[in-house]
Amino acid sequence: MIRKGLRCPKCDASIDSQKVSVGSSFHCEFCSESLIVRSPYGNLLMGTSVLLAGLLSFGFGMRGLRLAAAVFLGWIPIYYIARVCLNFIVPAQVSRRSPENETIQPNLGPDEEKSKGHG
Repeated sequence: MIRKGLRCPKCDASIDSQKVSVGSSFHCEFCSESLIVRSPYGNLLMGTSVLLAGLLSFGFGMRGLRLAAAVFLGWIPIYYIARVCLNFIVPAQVSRRSPENETIQPNLGPDEEKSKGHG
């Protein structure tokens, strides 16, 4: 299966996937559009990895603290292997970051704060 690279949804410019990570926001180098990389499988993959690590460890006869330790350490490699495989099947998506989803408020200067509070 041929995998299409990440592209800006506004100007269709190619985005270097090595410079961005899932969940991080950034600006397109060409059109300055505020973008975010979203993973279509997100937390589901992590939960599935923990469950699979538990089932495999239990299947190999681990119980009690050994089972807990195996799950704690075992989900990590399962998660990354599954993430790499899923990235070829269902690649991450780049979308425009909408202002209403912003959680960080801009740092206003003293003049802007005064006019905002007394406007």
